[in-house]
Amino acid sequence: MSSDTPHRDETEFLPAEEATAAAVGAEAIRAVRAIMALMGEGAAILDAKGRVLHCNAPLAETLRRPADEFLGWPFSQLVSPEDRGMWRAAFAGRTE
Repeated sequence: MSSDTPHRDETEFLPAEEATAAAVGAEAIRAVRAIMALMGEGAAILDAKGRVLHCNAPLAETLRRPADEFLGWPFSQLVSPEDRGMWRAAFAGRTE
């Protein structure tokens, strides 16, 4: 780098990198939702706290409610009380 070339702080690139990561993440979520729409089995996308971000039509049909009603619900509310311990244990072992 010559002395007349301005030095760029690496933090100048963070917004672009964050935007790229967000776009990649959004595209991945769209792809997962598309796959879930084709599945014959019930499935849900959860956030890091186990709350429902999206559920597919087969899951909504199984639970006999509209899919958008489950948004924000804790996943534990979607499973039977006798299975909640198993699901909590499964989520407790998750890593980010």
